[in-house]
Amino acid sequence: MTKKMMSKLTLQILKALVVVDVVVILFSLIFFVINMRWNTQIGFISASLVMLASMNAYKRMVDARVENNIITMDDSRDTIDKLEDVHDLYSEEVKEDENVDIRDAIKDEKSRMKKNRRSLG
Repeated sequence: MTKKMMSKLTLQILKALVVVDVVVILFSLIFFVINMRWNTQIGFISASLVMLASMNAYKRMVDARVENNIITMDDSRDTIDKLEDVHDLYSEEVKEDENVDIRDAIKDEKSRMKKNRRSLG
């Protein structure tokens, strides 16, 4: 994206935030007292600032990756998944061995069970 497109997108988001803020102001004026209006405004403004800062940080991260030609090969797992589940133990994809014969697997399991049996005598 070019800077012009990004600024256009940012302006659209800011316009949407202003419209939502006006609706919140009208709603709070109709149904709540003045103290509640101040609370809604402080909450809305702080949430909007956090959202805009997050978008800006993400944009800078993507731009830095594009600039340094860092291409992520595995798009199915994001950074948080890689940190929390290093060995991919909790993935939703189930990897099955289709080449394993059921009869051989049962025989192997039975032989393991026989080895682990404990006898009294």
